[in-house]
Amino acid sequence: MKRIASILLILYLVLSCKSTSLLSENVSVIEEKNIQKEPLFSITLKALNLSEDMSSLSTKNDEILLIIYDFTEKNELGKPILAEQLTFDQNNRLSKITARSNNSKSDEYLVFLIEQDSEISIERIDPTIRIHYKKIIELYDSKDYLELEKYIGDEDLLGVAITDNLIGKKTFDFQGFHKLDRYHYNVSIQK
Repeated sequence: MKRIASILLILYLVLSCKSTSLLSENVSVIEEKNIQKEPLFSITLKALNLSEDMSSLSTKNDEILLIIYDFTEKNELGKPILAEQLTFDQNNRLSKITARSNNSKSDEYLVFLIEQDSEISIERIDPTIRIHYKKIIELYDSKDYLELEKYIGDEDLLGVAITDNLIGKKTFDFQGFHKLDRYHYNVSIQK
């Protein structure tokens, strides 16, 4: 009787070990199937000349919104692949960010660099950009800042860029003179 009990115990232990290994094999297969294989972006933003460093009334900080959209020449843009709010000052002039694309089939991306002058959140400015991006770009290109205010309020659009083919590293310089202050930002995107 003890011999039968011992055999059953050994058989039970062997089978339970085998079923545990089968379970873990199945779990790992399921996990591998669920891993999103979205391309990873590495983005570096350098503040070479802050836009708020000249006026004695300014904060001496640049609150920057970096918003990147998948670009497919539609009437409206989709959800941004990156929407980051960053603060730069004399001691902090570099930011590195990673982001994932939205399983995009496109190699073109639309990059907006905005200097915040108010407390508006990304969640409030993003829908306006998504719907009116063509008009916003047109107004920015024509330097019609008064009309541009109707879309983005007190925020300063420092630049817009369209990547033509994001293979390797692309670098954009956003520089100019706006509201009595010079600015210069460098944005590098690598896929």
